[in-house]
Amino acid sequence: MNKRRGKKDKTASASGSAGNKADGEATAAKVRGQERLRAGDAKKAIAVAPKDAEAHFFLGNGYLAAGNAARAIAAYDAAVEINNSVPEVFNNLGTALQMAGDNMRAITALTQALELRPDFAEAHNSIGNVLSATSRIEEATVHFRRAVEIAPDLLSAGANFGHALLDLGEADQARMKFQELIAKAPDFAPAHNGIGLIFQHENDHRAAIESFTAARNADPAYAEALNNLAVSLQAMGQHEDALALCRQLVDSRPHLAAAHMNLGHMLQGVGRHRDAVRSFEEALRLDPKLDEIYAFLAHSRMYLCRWDGLAEIESKLFETVEKGVVTVAPFALLGTPASPEIRLKAAAKSSRESAATALHLDRSLAFIHTRKKENAFASDMSHRTFGNTVSRLPFADYSTPGIKKILNGSAIP
Repeated sequence: MNKRRGKKDKTASASGSAGNKADGEATAAKVRGQERLRAGDAKKAIAVAPKDAEAHFFLGNGYLAAGNAARAIAAYDAAVEINNSVPEVFNNLGTALQMAGDNMRAITALTQALELRPDFAEAHNSIGNVLSATSRIEEATVHFRRAVEIAPDLLSAGANFGHALLDLGEADQARMKFQELIAKAPDFAPAHNGIGLIFQHENDHRAAIESFTAARNADPAYAEALNNLAVSLQAMGQHEDALALCRQLVDSRPHLAAAHMNLGHMLQGVGRHRDAVRSFEEALRLDPKLDEIYAFLAHSRMYLCRWDGLAEIESKLFETVEKGVVTVAPFALLGTPASPEIRLKAAAKSSRESAATALHLDRSLAFIHTRKKENAFASDMSHRTFGNTVSRLPFADYSTPGIKKILNGSAIP
């Protein structure tokens, strides 16, 4: 039930902009300090000359480095109002807007940056991040590829390109890209993390642990590597070590909702549902838009017979399934008043994801038949759980063309 994470490397790239966290916590801390100093000078400059666009830009960078997206956006908007011909301002504005969750406006700002400078590698990388976050992976891949072509040494773009290839099922190409990045920069944590994700998807958790450990050694504060390492440790039965890592991440990043959610997953996995509920609820308090958490929260609360507020949680869960926002395992709807339509959609989406995983890992029929035996497509469970409703799902055809029909939805009633 734990989520594997291969988060894209977000870069606020411009002259004097916030540094890439993945390049090392020490470097990022130094850059944040520099930006705060510049922001302090910028405030003084704005007080003297309110129409100084560059001062507003540096002020925005300071807020962006401090994680204050709202104030960064206001500063960049002020800079644009004074001078709308600087691509770096639009790039950083797009990064701040994505941080604030306004992906549509972020794409608009980054498109403007590229119109002003088509060969702006950092802007290609930034817009790729936003497109990826909105599940437009193929479009994102085009921008990541272009960023790498323009600036081969832009490591964050290389890592994002590798992750996009992985998302598209091109594991071999992704592996080559990550290996290329490691050859260039042996201590580049995202590349080790990417290799680890490939091993993890192949269920080679021993090799994955080695890669995630290398990522953690390169950057001890790299949250994604810590989480992924915890997932593989748990898969290897090292539950206490996995829990310790999740707690370490929560202690170091107490305001990171995903850290609390992942700790909840680990606690739930070892049967500590009461503690899991506390972690899930804290995650939702920090980020009410964390839709994927509702299935896990509902499961633990039902296990504890905590019915207060459960109807609201279930309503949110059904809403996320209806919108197709997240993948929910069909069994998670057991004991809930989900309609047959909701259950069918949950089973269909789960089947598509399992089929995608099968093709991603190994396109041979032998592997697909192995996954069939493991109930990867939830066929037997779905028949038992949902009866005739889900029995209409086309689980009979396990050939590669059959799986592709499941993926594109043409075989789903």
